[in-house]
Amino acid sequence: MKKTLSSFIIVILGTMLAIQANAQQKYVGVLFGGNLANESLDSLPGGVSLSNRIGLLAGIQVERWFNPQWGISSQLMYAQEGRNEDINGAGTGIFYGFTTTGNATVETRNIDVDLLLKKTIWGNNVIRTYAFVGPAMGAFLSGSFHSNITISQKGSAFFGGDTTYSIDSVVKTFDFSIVFGVGISVKLNSGPILFLDAGCWYGLTNIFESYGGATYIRDIRITAGILFPVQLPSLLF
Repeated sequence: MKKTLSSFIIVILGTMLAIQANAQQKYVGVLFGGNLANESLDSLPGGVSLSNRIGLLAGIQVERWFNPQWGISSQLMYAQEGRNEDINGAGTGIFYGFTTTGNATVETRNIDVDLLLKKTIWGNNVIRTYAFVGPAMGAFLSGSFHSNITISQKGSAFFGGDTTYSIDSVVKTFDFSIVFGVGISVKLNSGPILFLDAGCWYGLTNIFESYGGATYIRDIRITAGILFPVQLPSLLF
């Protein structure tokens, strides 16, 4: 995993060092935001419901518009992902006849990179709304599962507890998603561009097994940032 993280850092540094004054003008900047992270499970026990957990997003973005209608961009970001579980139902297996209540949280941390095609919906080079779509890949860094569950039976004492353990050994190193969404950008008189994006990350990879079935990423990501005009070689972006 250290090798994977090092590779992403080298890509960032290589991109920044490639800036040259004699090349075509493009944009590079930073982004920050929030992730309404969730997951889709092939197998979900009765009494268990899923909900979003809020994670942080931060990274860099490179962007190029070929004309007022079409452009491309790429983001490389640190992302906090996962899901929340609300548990309220009958126990199974050795806990048959008992009632299980509580909550659980899956927390994962990734480095994600995407490549997006952008199409203007309305506007021009100064202010525009746009749609975007494209592929994305995630590299898993670390993760954990935290649960706080009470198991009880009518007329009996309850038992349970607060537990946290690592899931690093069961999560796949890489995952792939389709990204789509909409955004708005405003170009300032001084040159930089401010933007706000809302997108869906629809996972295609079974990242690990949950309750005996596959688990897929289903994130809603809101990001805002600023892009600065720079000179990048055409072969780079």
